[in-house]
Amino acid sequence: WSRAMLKETYLQALWRGQGGVSRRQRELKVTSMQQLFAQAAGLTSILREKLVTWACASDGKFVAADEDTEGYIRGLDVMRRGEGAVRWSELKGKVRAVEKCYLAYGGDVSRLMDLCRETMVFDRLEQIANCLAVIRQDRTVEVVRVCNRLNPGGRHSLVALLAGSISWEKNDGPMISGYRDVSINLMIQTAETRALGLDRHVVELRLVPRGIHELTLGYEGQVRHKRYQNLRN
Repeated sequence: WSRAMLKETYLQALWRGQGGVSRRQRELKVTSMQQLFAQAAGLTSILREKLVTWACASDGKFVAADEDTEGYIRGLDVMRRGEGAVRWSELKGKVRAVEKCYLAYGGDVSRLMDLCRETMVFDRLEQIANCLAVIRQDRTVEVVRVCNRLNPGGRHSLVALLAGSISWEKNDGPMISGYRDVSINLMIQTAETRALGLDRHVVELRLVPRGIHELTLGYEGQVRHKRYQNLRN
């Protein structure tokens, strides 16, 4: 969808044509799963534009839409070819979102922070560090949580780049399964997101080493993910 279509769909679903989103409405705690999904859909194209910019600055890659390629496409190539060259992540499935909401958060919809989520892939760990530095310098982004799974100890020099008023958490499930990444939850706060009432919606970005990400692909990757789901549940 184009950004204009996403905007229109989001506003119709959320505010039913009331015209504009007030500051009070933006600050209200979300209690509706439908509203949360509408916000996630509205943020999709905005987040993707951010990711392409960050990937260009840190040599990050995305999963390529063209199966004839090596499997990944650099941010600079996405700039030239357009966002259609990337196989982007879909919004979190509704069944899984409801399941997670009740099993992990006691029914509190507002604690779901990964309905809108994307992945960037890196050949080297220092590129992940560079990407974290780029995100830190972006004044239109507020990082609310960093979950570092590259180090079994939880904290690592990579996330020290984002030191500040951030809550650090370690998710035991992925650590036990052997999965590794740096997961960042953040909010995009621009004039556009504020006007649409999206500036307080939290999205998820995963920075994944290429060797780890390749293990998630294909049939064998699906089998591994299924084992992880069983462990997690």
